[in-house]
Amino acid sequence: AAVVAMGTYLEDYLESVNALPAELRHNLETLRELDVGVHAVSERAADALAVRAASGVARRRVVDEELKECNDLTMALSTEKVALATETYDLIDWHVRRLDQDLRRFQSEMKALGIDDEATLAQYGLGLRDADSDEEKRAASRSNGHPDDVPVDPSEPVYCICRQVAFGQMIACDSPECRVEWFHYVCVGLTPSNGPKRKWFCPECTQLRRRGLQTTEEAPGSALSALPT
Repeated sequence: AAVVAMGTYLEDYLESVNALPAELRHNLETLRELDVGVHAVSERAADALAVRAASGVARRRVVDEELKECNDLTMALSTEKVALATETYDLIDWHVRRLDQDLRRFQSEMKALGIDDEATLAQYGLGLRDADSDEEKRAASRSNGHPDDVPVDPSEPVYCICRQVAFGQMIACDSPECRVEWFHYVCVGLTPSNGPKRKWFCPECTQLRRRGLQTTEEAPGSALSALPT
Protein backbone atom coordinates (compact mmCIF):
# COMPACT_ATOMS: atom_id res chain seq x y z
CA ALA A 1 0.00 0.00 0.00
CA ALA A 2 2.83 2.38 0.85
CA VAL A 3 4.56 1.75 -2.48
CA VAL A 4 1.31 2.29 -4.42
CA ALA A 5 0.55 5.52 -2.56
CA MET A 6 4.09 6.80 -3.04
CA GLY A 7 3.91 5.93 -6.73
CA THR A 8 0.67 7.87 -7.13
CA TYR A 9 2.02 11.00 -5.47
CA LEU A 10 5.26 10.78 -7.43
CA GLU A 11 3.44 10.30 -10.73
CA ASP A 12 1.16 13.27 -10.07
CA TYR A 13 4.06 15.48 -9.05
CA LEU A 14 6.21 14.52 -12.04
CA GLU A 15 3.29 15.31 -14.32
CA SER A 16 2.93 18.74 -12.72
CA VAL A 17 6.64 19.55 -13.21
CA ASN A 18 6.82 18.10 -16.71
CA ALA A 19 6.79 21.53 -18.34
CA LEU A 20 8.90 23.24 -15.67
CA PRO A 21 12.32 22.87 -17.39
CA ALA A 22 10.97 24.35 -20.62
CA GLU A 23 9.25 27.17 -18.70
CA LEU A 24 12.44 28.01 -16.82
CA ARG A 25 14.55 27.88 -19.97
CA HIS A 26 12.12 30.21 -21.75
CA ASN A 27 12.09 32.66 -18.83
CA LEU A 28 15.87 32.67 -18.49
CA GLU A 29 16.35 33.16 -22.23
CA THR A 30 13.89 36.04 -22.13
CA LEU A 31 15.77 37.58 -19.20
CA ARG A 32 18.99 37.33 -21.20
CA GLU A 33 17.32 39.05 -24.18
CA LEU A 34 16.09 41.82 -21.89
CA ASP A 35 19.63 42.23 -20.51
CA VAL A 36 20.95 42.56 -24.05
CA GLY A 37 18.26 45.14 -24.75
CA VAL A 38 19.15 47.19 -21.68
CA HIS A 39 22.85 47.08 -22.64
CA ALA A 40 22.06 48.25 -26.18
CA VAL A 41 19.97 51.16 -24.88
CA SER A 42 22.75 52.10 -22.45
CA GLU A 43 25.26 52.26 -25.30
CA ARG A 44 22.83 54.35 -27.33
CA ALA A 45 22.44 56.75 -24.41
CA ALA A 46 26.22 56.99 -23.97
CA ASP A 47 26.62 57.87 -27.66
CA ALA A 48 23.88 60.49 -27.34
CA LEU A 49 25.60 62.07 -24.35
CA ALA A 50 28.84 62.31 -26.32
CA VAL A 51 27.00 64.00 -29.19
CA ARG A 52 25.24 66.36 -26.78
CA ALA A 53 28.52 67.49 -25.25
CA ALA A 54 29.78 68.58 -28.67
CA SER A 55 26.51 70.11 -29.92
CA GLY A 56 24.91 73.51 -29.88
CA VAL A 57 21.70 74.45 -28.07
CA ALA A 58 19.37 73.49 -30.94
CA ARG A 59 20.96 70.09 -31.42
CA ARG A 60 20.94 69.45 -27.68
CA ARG A 61 17.13 69.65 -27.59
CA VAL A 62 16.96 66.79 -30.08
CA VAL A 63 19.52 64.77 -28.15
CA ASP A 64 17.65 65.41 -24.89
CA GLU A 65 14.54 63.88 -26.43
CA GLU A 66 16.56 60.84 -27.44
CA LEU A 67 17.99 60.55 -23.93
CA LYS A 68 14.49 60.72 -22.46
CA GLU A 69 13.41 57.97 -24.84
CA CYS A 70 16.40 55.85 -23.77
CA ASN A 71 15.54 56.39 -20.11
CA ASP A 72 11.90 55.39 -20.63
CA LEU A 73 12.93 52.31 -22.58
CA THR A 74 15.44 51.29 -19.93
CA MET A 75 12.79 51.64 -17.22
CA ALA A 76 10.32 49.55 -19.23
CA LEU A 77 12.86 46.78 -19.88
CA SER A 78 13.98 46.77 -16.25
CA THR A 79 10.38 46.56 -15.01
CA GLU A 80 9.77 43.63 -17.34
CA LYS A 81 12.92 41.92 -16.03
CA VAL A 82 11.81 42.29 -12.41
CA ALA A 83 8.32 40.99 -13.21
CA LEU A 84 9.70 37.97 -15.08
CA ALA A 85 12.24 37.20 -12.35
CA THR A 86 9.45 37.35 -9.74
CA GLU A 87 7.25 35.11 -11.87
CA THR A 88 10.09 32.59 -12.21
CA TYR A 89 10.68 32.58 -8.46
CA ASP A 90 6.95 32.11 -7.78
CA LEU A 91 6.82 29.26 -10.28
CA ILE A 92 9.62 27.35 -8.55
CA ASP A 93 8.26 28.18 -5.10
CA TRP A 94 4.82 26.84 -6.04
CA HIS A 95 6.29 23.49 -7.09
CA VAL A 96 8.32 23.26 -3.87
CA ARG A 97 5.21 23.97 -1.83
CA ARG A 98 3.25 21.41 -3.83
CA LEU A 99 5.92 18.81 -3.06
CA ASP A 100 5.79 19.67 0.66
CA GLN A 101 2.03 19.37 0.60
CA ASP A 102 2.12 15.98 -1.13
CA LEU A 103 4.74 14.71 1.32
CA ARG A 104 2.62 15.71 4.28
CA ARG A 105 -0.45 14.04 2.81
CA PHE A 106 1.54 10.89 2.14
CA GLN A 107 2.87 10.90 5.69
CA SER A 108 -0.69 11.27 7.00
CA GLU A 109 -1.81 8.30 4.92
CA MET A 110 1.07 6.23 6.20
CA LYS A 111 0.08 7.07 9.77
CA ALA A 112 -3.52 6.07 9.02
CA LEU A 113 -2.18 2.70 7.85
CA GLY A 114 -0.17 2.35 11.03
CA ILE A 115 3.12 3.08 9.28
CA ASP A 116 4.26 6.05 11.27
CA ASP A 117 7.66 5.13 12.65
CA GLU A 118 10.70 7.06 11.48
CA ALA A 119 12.52 3.95 10.24
CA THR A 120 9.74 2.97 7.83
CA LEU A 121 9.18 6.50 6.53
CA ALA A 122 12.93 6.91 6.07
CA GLN A 123 12.84 4.07 3.51
CA TYR A 124 10.89 6.45 1.27
CA GLY A 125 13.00 9.47 2.15
CA LEU A 126 10.13 10.95 4.13
CA GLY A 127 11.46 11.53 7.62
CA LEU A 128 9.04 13.88 9.33
CA ARG A 129 11.87 15.85 10.90
CA ASP A 130 13.45 16.55 7.50
CA ALA A 131 10.19 17.69 5.92
CA ASP A 132 9.44 20.00 8.81
CA SER A 133 12.99 21.36 8.77
CA ASP A 134 12.75 22.30 5.08
CA GLU A 135 9.49 24.11 5.66
CA GLU A 136 10.89 25.93 8.68
CA LYS A 137 13.85 27.16 6.64
CA ARG A 138 11.55 28.64 4.01
CA ALA A 139 9.30 30.13 6.68
CA ALA A 140 12.28 31.80 8.36
CA SER A 141 13.12 33.62 5.13
CA ARG A 142 9.74 35.35 5.07
CA SER A 143 9.51 38.44 7.22
CA ASN A 144 5.74 38.79 6.91
CA GLY A 145 4.74 35.42 8.37
CA HIS A 146 3.74 32.04 7.02
CA PRO A 147 0.43 30.12 6.89
CA ASP A 148 1.84 27.45 9.21
CA ASP A 149 1.86 30.07 11.97
CA VAL A 150 -1.96 30.02 11.96
CA PRO A 151 -3.74 27.30 13.96
CA VAL A 152 -6.19 25.26 11.90
CA ASP A 153 -9.76 24.71 13.13
CA PRO A 154 -11.01 21.43 11.59
CA SER A 155 -14.43 23.03 11.06
CA GLU A 156 -13.06 25.91 9.00
CA PRO A 157 -12.57 25.65 5.23
CA VAL A 158 -9.00 25.72 3.98
CA TYR A 159 -7.57 27.58 1.00
CA CYS A 160 -4.40 28.21 -0.95
CA ILE A 161 -1.57 25.81 -1.84
CA CYS A 162 -0.70 25.64 1.85
CA ARG A 163 -4.18 24.26 2.68
CA GLN A 164 -4.64 26.59 5.64
CA VAL A 165 -7.59 28.67 6.83
CA ALA A 166 -8.22 32.19 5.57
CA PHE A 167 -6.03 34.82 7.22
CA GLY A 168 -4.32 38.07 6.38
CA GLN A 169 -4.57 39.46 2.87
CA MET A 170 -5.82 37.04 0.23
CA ILE A 171 -6.39 37.06 -3.51
CA ALA A 172 -8.54 34.96 -5.83
CA CYS A 173 -7.28 33.51 -9.10
CA ASP A 174 -9.23 34.95 -12.04
CA SER A 175 -9.33 31.63 -13.88
CA PRO A 176 -12.82 30.04 -13.63
CA GLU A 177 -11.09 26.65 -13.82
CA CYS A 178 -8.72 27.22 -10.88
CA ARG A 179 -8.86 24.24 -8.54
CA VAL A 180 -7.70 26.28 -5.52
CA GLU A 181 -9.25 29.71 -6.18
CA TRP A 182 -8.13 31.62 -3.07
CA PHE A 183 -4.50 32.26 -2.07
CA HIS A 184 -2.69 33.96 0.79
CA TYR A 185 -0.53 36.84 -0.40
CA VAL A 186 2.53 35.43 1.39
CA CYS A 187 2.18 32.05 -0.34
CA VAL A 188 2.25 33.50 -3.86
CA GLY A 189 4.93 36.12 -3.26
CA LEU A 190 2.61 39.14 -3.12
CA THR A 191 2.64 42.08 -0.74
CA PRO A 192 0.20 45.00 -0.36
CA SER A 193 2.68 47.17 -2.26
CA ASN A 194 3.13 44.86 -5.27
CA GLY A 195 -0.36 43.34 -5.45
CA PRO A 196 -1.96 43.18 -8.92
CA LYS A 197 -4.21 46.07 -9.92
CA ARG A 198 -6.47 44.03 -12.18
CA LYS A 199 -6.53 40.38 -13.23
CA TRP A 200 -4.31 37.85 -11.51
CA PHE A 201 -3.72 34.15 -12.20
CA CYS A 202 -2.06 31.70 -9.83
CA PRO A 203 1.21 29.98 -10.88
CA GLU A 204 -0.54 26.72 -11.81
CA CYS A 205 -3.22 28.39 -13.96
CA THR A 206 -0.57 30.60 -15.57
CA GLN A 207 1.27 27.47 -16.71
CA LEU A 208 -1.88 25.75 -17.95
CA ARG A 209 -3.02 28.82 -19.90
CA ARG A 210 0.37 29.15 -21.59
CA ARG A 211 0.26 25.49 -22.61
CA GLY A 212 -3.27 25.89 -23.95
CA LEU A 213 -4.65 23.44 -21.37
CA GLN A 214 -7.00 25.96 -19.81
CA THR A 215 -9.53 28.37 -21.27
CA THR A 216 -8.49 31.99 -21.68
CA GLU A 217 -11.84 33.17 -20.34
CA GLU A 218 -11.64 35.00 -17.05
CA ALA A 219 -13.88 34.75 -14.02
CA PRO A 220 -16.30 37.68 -13.62
CA GLY A 221 -15.60 40.32 -11.00
CA SER A 222 -12.44 41.36 -9.27
CA ALA A 223 -10.34 39.00 -7.18
CA LEU A 224 -9.41 41.91 -4.97
CA SER A 225 -12.91 42.96 -3.97
CA ALA A 226 -14.05 40.01 -1.88
CA LEU A 227 -12.77 37.49 0.62
CA PRO A 228 -13.61 33.81 1.00
CA THR A 229 -16.54 33.15 3.28
